[in-house]
Parts: sequence; C-alpha cells; structure tokens
Amino acid sequence: AAAPAAAAAPVAAAGAAAPAAKKRSKPNQEIPSRHLYVGNLSTTTSEAELRRLFAPFQPESVTVLTNRCYGFVNFYTVAASIRASQAMQGYMAYGRSMRIEYARGGKPTRFLEVVNIGPTQSRETLLAIFEPFGQIEDIDYRPAPGQAFVDFKWTEHAVEAYSSLQGKDLGAREGLAMEFVPRSGQASSLLRAPPTPAPAASFAGMMPGMMPGMPGGVPAGPQPPLPD
Repeated sequence: AAAPAAAAAPVAAAGAAAPAAKKRSKPNQEIPSRHLYVGNLSTTTSEAELRRLFAPFQPESVTVLTNRCYGFVNFYTVAASIRASQAMQGYMAYGRSMRIEYARGGKPTRFLEVVNIGPTQSRETLLAIFEPFGQIEDIDYRPAPGQAFVDFKWTEHAVEAYSSLQGKDLGAREGLAMEFVPRSGQASSLLRAPPTPAPAASFAGMMPGMMPGMPGGVPAGPQPPLPD
C-alpha cells in the first residue's frame, strides 16, 4: 500500500492577501524630554552665559558644571526643549561647538496626558490627530480644562505621537504639551505652563509725577501739570 501523503501546509484562501505587518518603532529611539544635556562647553561658560544663550526658548533653570565642561538646561515644555535642541545643536560658543542631547525624562508608557487643547476641539478631532501614529484604545477628552488622556495599544506608538505633536497648535494660548503617565487618567505633575508676565505696577496712592523704581520717584523728561 502506498504510504500516506504528508499533511499539506495550510494555505491562505484563494485571493486573500496576507495581513501586512504593523511597522513598529525601534525601542531605543531618542525620546525628547524637557531636559537638555549641553556638552563641550568652554571652561569660561557660566550659568548666566548659558541662560543668555538659551533665553529665546524660555528655560526654566540652568546648571553648569564648569570643571567638567557640560551643563543642563531645563524647560517648561518639551516643545520648547525640542526647538532649543534643533536651533542650538552645534552652536559655537567660545570656540567650541555645543553637543546637545535629551537628558532622561519620564519613563515611556502607552498612556499620554495631553493639555492645551482649544475649546473648539472635539474627541473626533483628537482621534484624527493621534490615530495616524498607531492603534488607539481610548481617548478621554475633557473640554473644560482643555485636557485629554490618550491610550495607545503600544508604547512605541505613544512615543511617536509624543515626539511629533509637542507644541502643535490646537487653538489654545500655548501649543500642545504631553507627558507619559503610569495609567490612563492619571495626571502628570510635570505639565506646567510657563510663568505669565507680571501685571503692570499699580500707581494707586502715589503722588502725581512719581514713578516706581526711580530715585525720589521722579522720572526724567517733562512732567504733567499738577492738578488744581
């Protein structure tokens, strides 16, 4: 008797295409953070000088380790950090080219907190913006504070959205700001807005012709006539 034929390998149904593999990001990709490492500084670079160089990007704090020729510049938002990194990478200061890298930020997760969402936006708008980066499990949109929690299926897709959408204009006073959070709906303590300018000084109760901050309270130039 003829030997039984070996079982044939399963084949796809006629005309059915094999599902395309979902492109996944490299797990060790550089992830932006609010903190920049600035290396290859001159030994003469002070904290005041480094702050002056980064002033257009509104740093929160600056630290310089002069004896080791590097420092750290911290920002209020990741978007500001990204802009500063792109603009200042390789900048020549005192004959040396700055070497800038993102310092370690929060641990990436698949959960994002998003703030600075304008009042005219909707959950559908957010879905259209975030979904191109990967499969989303849920979006918890809270219009009153302009806040949302975006839950991706995969951490690497959350990382792509986090890196690409920082500072995007969605109709609020500031661009989008995002942070990774440990679980869905848990707010991050890292999302802080830059300080607003101090209000103008009040002149109530001052003598006519007096201005604050001037010796004797008398400004230079012609003075208005005193009231009768």
